[in-house]
Amino acid sequence: MLILLLIILIVFLLLAWITLNKDFFQPSCLVIISFIACTSCALIMQSRWQYEYHFKTIFYILLGLSVIYVANLVFCKCRIQTIKKNYRKNETLEVTNVSLLFYFLMLCVQIVSILLYYKEIIRIAGSGKNISTIMANFREFTSYGTKNSVSFIATQFLNFSFAICIINLYVFIKNTLIQGIKGNVKFLFSVLLYIFNSLMTGGRFSSLVVIITGITMFVILYRKIFRCKLSTKFWIYIIITVLILLVGFYFIRKLIGRTSTTSQKSSFIQYISSYIGGSLPLFDMYLQNPVESSTIWGKETFYAINNQLIEWGFIDIKPYLTHLEARTYNGYSLGNIYTGFRRNLQDFGISGMIFFQFIFGAIMSGAYNKIRKSNSEFGTILYCSIAYVLWLHGQNDYFYTRVISFGQLELILLLYVLYYCIIKKRLDTTKVVKIENRNGKDKKNDIKTVILFPNKNNYIFKYIKSDNCKIYNVYKNQNCNKLVKIFRKLIYFIGMGYFNSFYSDWTRMLKNDIQFIVFDSCKPYHRLQKKLKKAKIKPIIYFWNPVGPKDKIEQLKKYFKVYSYSIQDAQKYGLNYNPQFFVDVPINEKNNIIYDTIFIGKNKKRLKELEKIYNLFNNPYFYVVKDGNEISNILNLQDKQMPYEEYIKLLSRSKSILEILYTENADYSLRTMESIFLQKKLITNNNLVVHAPFYNKNNIYLLNENTVKRDIEDFINIPFVPYCEEQINFYKFDQWLKRFEKSE
Repeated sequence: MLILLLIILIVFLLLAWITLNKDFFQPSCLVIISFIACTSCALIMQSRWQYEYHFKTIFYILLGLSVIYVANLVFCKCRIQTIKKNYRKNETLEVTNVSLLFYFLMLCVQIVSILLYYKEIIRIAGSGKNISTIMANFREFTSYGTKNSVSFIATQFLNFSFAICIINLYVFIKNTLIQGIKGNVKFLFSVLLYIFNSLMTGGRFSSLVVIITGITMFVILYRKIFRCKLSTKFWIYIIITVLILLVGFYFIRKLIGRTSTTSQKSSFIQYISSYIGGSLPLFDMYLQNPVESSTIWGKETFYAINNQLIEWGFIDIKPYLTHLEARTYNGYSLGNIYTGFRRNLQDFGISGMIFFQFIFGAIMSGAYNKIRKSNSEFGTILYCSIAYVLWLHGQNDYFYTRVISFGQLELILLLYVLYYCIIKKRLDTTKVVKIENRNGKDKKNDIKTVILFPNKNNYIFKYIKSDNCKIYNVYKNQNCNKLVKIFRKLIYFIGMGYFNSFYSDWTRMLKNDIQFIVFDSCKPYHRLQKKLKKAKIKPIIYFWNPVGPKDKIEQLKKYFKVYSYSIQDAQKYGLNYNPQFFVDVPINEKNNIIYDTIFIGKNKKRLKELEKIYNLFNNPYFYVVKDGNEISNILNLQDKQMPYEEYIKLLSRSKSILEILYTENADYSLRTMESIFLQKKLITNNNLVVHAPFYNKNNIYLLNENTVKRDIEDFINIPFVPYCEEQINFYKFDQWLKRFEKSE
């Protein structure tokens, strides 16, 4: 029977993995894995237990898992519009620096918690020579009785210590992944202090929660920072780590008072297998011989909420324990854990089990798929801190007994306070330093050129450094909402013109001897065109993109000097030609190479072509922004563009750049410039590139209909030939500006 259940669970896991984006960390996958672990361990112990399982048990287990899987599938595949939070969804993850003063204050809180708990142990269990006996007595008095309890202050300090531990664990993992372990080991001291404190309670559960939280954090942050899945090597490391922790779990039992005769005689394999697999025979025994139903609503499921209401006087009954009845079979004590389905089944029947398991799956799936696609740091911390309910669902239902509780609300508050002080506040109080000229004065009279771009912090514009050129956003509030944009249009169309207050400070320079260069993405028509006509020197409109049917070229040529980066567009529409430019962008050359190639860009109706090209690489990185509601089974389509600085970080880890042009009139694009300046190989479908002065077959590969995977592999493995200084200088920003002057 167990072998049949194990085979079904493995097949179920593969089905869930395939349908849930091939992600083993999807909530339903973790729950299925926990039941596979339970079944495997029960199978190991079957020779000793000799227990006969029933089909009813398999039915209830598969029913509960199916409900969780369906909830997971719904929340994984459906795009749900959620209310915007205060956190920055697209904020690039950065190293968190914690001041030594704040760090030592946190450690002091944890040390005080240890001292307070030591005092409580002596008060409740007494003193003695044998620490194992003391811990066993303390656990017996506090966990299996209601008269002796730990003081309120000691409990609150322990909760605070746990919150400190989780925050420090997050900072340690994030910082280590970004900059290495050097300088970040100190954050582990906080984790070790809490684990020591939790072991003083006589239990290992809290330590297990911290370990599971750390593994979950590592996987999620690794994917966010490196934008790729874990390699087989990392999975092996995780498995080795789990095995080491299980060994520690076994040997530490004596220290915390787990000195029963059965545990003393059991080997490591028997002890761990009995601990993990005992829930299956117990659940089967419960189904064959259930306990009497209680008059207390949700007695087993909502233990934490009920006991708190009892303490506050809202429910007039005596406090009761969360522990379920212990059972034995064939002379072996199996314990008192009955899988994550028993409590719901006992309190609400099969319909209640289906309902509450679906809610459980929906909440955890919604949370996971939310934080997986955003850089919400607090969301990640909060989810990881409760992820243990998935890993341990094969043993017990910790979601409704621990997470759905008033104590969890307190923990969320503590976590947010620490998150705000350590992480969020640092981001929100970043000081913007104005960089002035060497003599400390802003030399406005030296400015000869003004460049207008929709957002000067996008792309390479933020890296431009020039004493004679200044870059402005067209509008002061560039990222305004739609209501403000409608209001601006309304003012223009009712004949009131445009208040200068809407524009950036560039409007004050229109009467000066300054050359304005306006990029086509500013949409220099109507109101902006009317404003630019007032310039003393005839402005330049520069088409940084291919000319489209909606671009009013003839109208623009009446009032402006129009240039294009594309020689084909220049010839076709009678425009001036000035090729692409680039600037020195900071790039970390010491980063390890991870990807074969990198593609960042909008879909622009190229999805089928991109999917086909994706399969030509062994380890590519694709970040494709959707045009609308299109779906891809191969690519993970995105809703928003990636910040350019984040793209540069990823580019430093790639062997090559992939350029897929969507129009035949395109010239050397920004991707081409990046390959030259950053000394990266270029894979492109631009036929013009083979005629370029910088073309080198070692550095540039032209895609064609006959390209196969082996061609790409051979090209990537060919040694790169560095570009000479002369080739690079031609496309520098200052040379780009000079070409405008020469064409006059």
